[in-house]
Amino acid sequence: MTADPIQKKHYEHRRWYVYVVALELVVIVTAAEAAYSYHEGLADVLNFVSAIVVTGGILAWCIYDSLARGFRLSYGNKWRIALLAVVFVPVYFWESRGAKKSAKSLFGLSLYAPFCAAYYGAWYLTVEILTRIGYFSPG
Repeated sequence: MTADPIQKKHYEHRRWYVYVVALELVVIVTAAEAAYSYHEGLADVLNFVSAIVVTGGILAWCIYDSLARGFRLSYGNKWRIALLAVVFVPVYFWESRGAKKSAKSLFGLSLYAPFCAAYYGAWYLTVEILTRIGYFSPG
């Protein structure tokens, strides 16, 4: 199944748009998580929300990528990616691109690096700023 060139371009654009929005949401949620890190219940909820945003962003990227490639991503594979993306994103890359191309793209695992950078960058920057303004000082 080959995607229509106009739709393909739309899906290629959309996959990165959704991915960038998810990255931005991770930064916002992580900053809130860092600010409320001593509030156990809220910090746990924000950590969960952050995980959902990362998984959702990667799942949406895979869905739009499959549409751009004309590859049928089954309902079951969508659930597998949503529940265990670290295992099933490489499987998706293998199935949609073949061995050589998926190896060149590190089996899709490079999709996680920006999320890790956004999460830890936002966390440490927020903690540093809040510490400097006295938010975390003993009181």
